[in-house]
Amino acid sequence: RSTRKESSAASDVYKRQAQNLLVRKKDAEQYEILAGHRRWRASQIVVQRGFPEYAYLPCLVIECNDDVAELLLILTNSSARSDLNGYEQMMQVVRLQELLPKINKDETLKGRVLRKEIALSTKRSESTIQNLMYTAKHLSKDGMQAFKEEKLTPAAALYLAKQSEEDQKDLVLKEFFTVSAMKGYLSSKKPVQRSSMSGKEQPFIQQQEIEQKAVSYTHLR
Repeated sequence: RSTRKESSAASDVYKRQAQNLLVRKKDAEQYEILAGHRRWRASQIVVQRGFPEYAYLPCLVIECNDDVAELLLILTNSSARSDLNGYEQMMQVVRLQELLPKINKDETLKGRVLRKEIALSTKRSESTIQNLMYTAKHLSKDGMQAFKEEKLTPAAALYLAKQSEEDQKDLVLKEFFTVSAMKGYLSSKKPVQRSSMSGKEQPFIQQQEIEQKAVSYTHLR
């Protein structure tokens, strides 16, 4: 009974995954998968469960240089994988900033036009791409390491990147890795402005106002 269930499951997996893998020829005997890694891994699992008939998958062979191959890998991972963390998404954007102008042979492909192109390619919003670009450019080395280790969310990494180099170092050293924790710590470093003070503790302007009111009160009497 379990064999039938496994056979049925294998057939279902194969039917779902039976699409062309996108590959390119590396040498006389090897091919590199550019798109379809998950389908290939699924077939390997099925084969290991005792169904060798699912060892072969249809492939579409294309010719392309290394840059185009890398671009296809990035775009495939971006659309097919939902488990990419914030750091991996950021590094994809950083690489696309370099690859797209190079592949298109267009040095004018930059700024908002490039952000829009990356957003369309990765199926993300322009604001998300802009935030990832900012984080990649301004996040400190220690902050980048924390982001890579998934101690920071994309929102926290962006907030950290907007702080001074000194504050970034301080926040990472003290392990304040959430936006709320960072805001709380930074606000505690600012001088306390007391609204109710008396005597010599009061600011000069406030003391002047008190004296003027006292003079006015004297004249009224």
